[in-house]
Amino acid sequence: MRPITLATAVAGGAAALLAIGSAGSVAKPKPATDYGDVHVRQAGGTDEPVIATFKRARCNRFGGGFFATATSPNGRYRMTVDISETRWKGYGAQYPLPRTAGQLVSQVVVRAPGGTVYDSTVPVPGAPGGGAIVFAPKGAAISVGGVFFLQGDTEVGIAVSGAMPCVFRKKSTKR
Repeated sequence: MRPITLATAVAGGAAALLAIGSAGSVAKPKPATDYGDVHVRQAGGTDEPVIATFKRARCNRFGGGFFATATSPNGRYRMTVDISETRWKGYGAQYPLPRTAGQLVSQVVVRAPGGTVYDSTVPVPGAPGGGAIVFAPKGAAISVGGVFFLQGDTEVGIAVSGAMPCVFRKKSTKR
């Protein structure tokens, strides 16, 4: 895995955020198949190979917040998205991913094979925010973009970008 520089991280984050705008500004909900996928690349630019793809997220609103999980088709990568109840403003809002470890904020974590964990809250001296989370209307899809780093190592990172359908658990009809 190639180490990345701060400039590469900032450029990768900007490229990832471009993907957010298209899914987050959708005027009306589209069929789930139109949202595409969320791609994970080694941070270094859009020419880096895709190392994982997430096709859909299992989404849940809980206690005033939001939580989603997604697993890659081969089961090797897992992504969690967490927006705390203190930050949740509904599906029409954008949620920045500040680099503030240990605080109740919006957070994206990607778990890779071998126990490797990339986290949007890993602080990087001199670096801007870690990205953003945006939703399509009514939560039909979730878009994630940013550059996330290894916990404890700001030299190794991944770029995450794209949108995927948000699948909510159906409410029980039992009486």
